[in-house]
Amino acid sequence: MRRPAGDHPSPGESEVTLDDRPRDPADVREAGAELRLGRQMAVGAAWTILLRIADRGIGIVSVAFLARVLQPGDFGLVALAVSVVAVIEVLGELNVEAALIRDPAAGRAEYDTAWTVRLLIALALGLVLLLSAGTAPQLLGDPRVAGILRWLSLGTVLGGLENIGPVEFQKQLDFRRDFLFRFRARVGATMVAVATALLWLDYRALVAGALAGSALRVGLSYWVHRYRPRLCLTGWRPLIGFSKWLLLQNLVFELNGRAAHFVIARMISVDVLAHFTVSTELANLATTELQAPIRRAVFPGYAQVASDRQRLSRLFLDTLGVLVLVGLPAAAGIALMAPDLIMVLLGPRWAPAIPLLRILALAGVIRALRTGSHPVYLSVNRPEITAALVTLSLVLTVPGLVVGTRLGGAPGVAWALVASSVVVLLVDYVLLSRILRLDFRALARVLWRPIVASAVMAIPLRAMALPPAAVPDAGTAMVRLTIEAITAALTYVGTLVLLWLASGRPTGTERSLVTMVRGAAPWLKIP
Repeated sequence: MRRPAGDHPSPGESEVTLDDRPRDPADVREAGAELRLGRQMAVGAAWTILLRIADRGIGIVSVAFLARVLQPGDFGLVALAVSVVAVIEVLGELNVEAALIRDPAAGRAEYDTAWTVRLLIALALGLVLLLSAGTAPQLLGDPRVAGILRWLSLGTVLGGLENIGPVEFQKQLDFRRDFLFRFRARVGATMVAVATALLWLDYRALVAGALAGSALRVGLSYWVHRYRPRLCLTGWRPLIGFSKWLLLQNLVFELNGRAAHFVIARMISVDVLAHFTVSTELANLATTELQAPIRRAVFPGYAQVASDRQRLSRLFLDTLGVLVLVGLPAAAGIALMAPDLIMVLLGPRWAPAIPLLRILALAGVIRALRTGSHPVYLSVNRPEITAALVTLSLVLTVPGLVVGTRLGGAPGVAWALVASSVVVLLVDYVLLSRILRLDFRALARVLWRPIVASAVMAIPLRAMALPPAAVPDAGTAMVRLTIEAITAALTYVGTLVLLWLASGRPTGTERSLVTMVRGAAPWLKIP
C-alpha cells in the first residue's frame, strides 16, 4: 500500500518507500540470492588474496635469502629453462578445471575424464621435455640447461597425477580449504629450496624447490579431498569442445609472456635476463597477488548467473571496482618506490633492475585497469574472445620486442610491453562493454575515484624520490621504504574516503570491499 502524501515514517520504520522495494516475492528471492552469492564471492576472493599474499610473502623472503646465497646468473639460467618448460607445457594446458566449474551437471564421468586427459597430456609433455633436453643447449647457448630440463620433465609428469577432487573447493566457493591445500605445498617447496641452497650454493636449489612443490601438491591433493579418480574417457567430447579455446589462449599467453625472456637471452645476456625476470615479478605484484586471485574467486559466481546478463553486469562492475581500487595504487606504488624495493629485497647487486622495474611497473598500472574480463568471457561461453585478445597482444608484442631491444636494450623491451598493454586494454573494454551492454558512464563511475586517489598518492611519493642515478644503501632504503609505504597508504585511503563521502556514499566498490573484509574477518565488526 502506498503511503499517503505528507506522512512521515514512524521511529524505527524504514525510510525506503514502497516504490523502492521489490514488489514481487520472486524479486525478493532473487535479491537475496544475489546478496548471498556476492558475499560468497567476496569471502572467496578474500581467502584467495590471503593465499597469494602468504604465497608471495614466502616467495619474497626466500628470494631475498636466495639472492644473497646464489648468483644472478643462477636465477637467469633457471628462468631460461623454466621458460622452455612453460612453453612446452602450455601445449597441453586445456584447463579442464574451468570446464568442470562451469558445468553445474558435471559428475564422476566428467571428473574422471578430466583427470585422465590431464594425466595423458602430462605424460606426453614430460616425454617431449626429456627429448628436447638434448637440443636445448645448442638453441639456448648453455649446456647446463639440459640437466635442468630432464629434472623438470619429472615435475611435469608428477603434475598430471594430482587429484581432480580439489576442483570442488573452487566450484563450491570453499576457498578456505583451497587456501590450506596450496599454502602447505608452497611452504614445503620453499623449505626444500632454502635447505638445498645452503647445501649446494648453486642453481640446483631452485630446481629442487620446483620438484618438491610438484610432489607435495600431488600428495596433499589426495589428503585434503577423498575423491579418487579413475581412468575414463567417456566425457571427452564436451570437455574438449570447451577447453580447445582455453588451450589456444594459454599457448598464446605463454608465448607472449616468455617472448621477452627469449629475446633478452639471445640478443643481450642471461645476467640481464635475471634482472628483467625479477623486475617482472615485482612489477606484477598488483595483478598476480591482488587482482588474479579475485578473478579466480569470482569465476564460479559468474558461472552461476551467466544466463542473466543484468545480474552478471552488476557483479562484474562490483568486481571491477575492487580490482582497480586495490590493484591500481599497488602498481603505482611499486613504480614510484622501485629503488628502495630493490635495495631492501634483493641488495645492491641487483641495482641494474631498478630502471626496468620502473618501466615494467607502469605496465602493471595498465594491467590494473584491465577489466578482469577473462572469467566473464568463460562464464558466457565465449572463450574465443580471450584467445583473440591474447593473440592480439602477441602480434603487437613480438615485433615490438625486437625493435625495442635494438633501440634501447632491456628498457626498450619493457617499453614495448607497455605499448602493447595499452592497445589490448582499449580493445578489451570495447568488447566487454558490448557483451554486458555497459556504457562509458557505468565504467567511469567505478574507475574515477581510484584513479584520482592514485594520482594524489603519487604527489608526495614523487616529492620524496631520489635522483634517477642515486642508489641508496640497504639501511637507508629500509627507512625510506617504510616512510613511503605509510605515506602512500594514508594519502590514498584518505583521498578515496573523501571522494566517496563527497559523492554521497554511493553503493558499489567501497561497499563491496567492506563486504569482502567482513567475510574474511567478521570479528572486526565493521559497520
